[in-house]
Amino acid sequence: MGTVWEECLRPNRFWGRQQELCISLNRRGEIALGGKTWLALGRPGYAVLRFDREGRRIGLRFVAGGTPNAFPIRPLGEGDAKVIRARRLLKQFGIEVPITLRFDPKEEKDGSWILDLTTASVPKKVTHHYRNRRRSIPPG
Repeated sequence: MGTVWEECLRPNRFWGRQQELCISLNRRGEIALGGKTWLALGRPGYAVLRFDREGRRIGLRFVAGGTPNAFPIRPLGEGDAKVIRARRLLKQFGIEVPITLRFDPKEEKDGSWILDLTTASVPKKVTHHYRNRRRSIPPG
């Protein structure tokens, strides 16, 4: 009778994060796109930013360069992560972001992506950061 080997499974602690789109907005107005998100979206170079005051939602429509009101998508760090510097969006529409928010983006029929401020959450990495321990952090 031969030996039957069973392989030990090594859990990948980042598995869940890699499978979903990762978009966040910090208090400086930087919309961060995770590297896998940017690749999944087709490596866009520019985005038009919109805001729905009634629904408290931000809309991202990825466009080609030269489109009016398009914000460039720039590198963030050394990986594939990208950032849209959207301070103007926060100022123009009076959006207050006291702490970094993480979104579960939804795609619309027209191809734009919706970031809902009412359902955004605060990542654990942010709530446990030493600078944020004394701050009043909204639930989420």
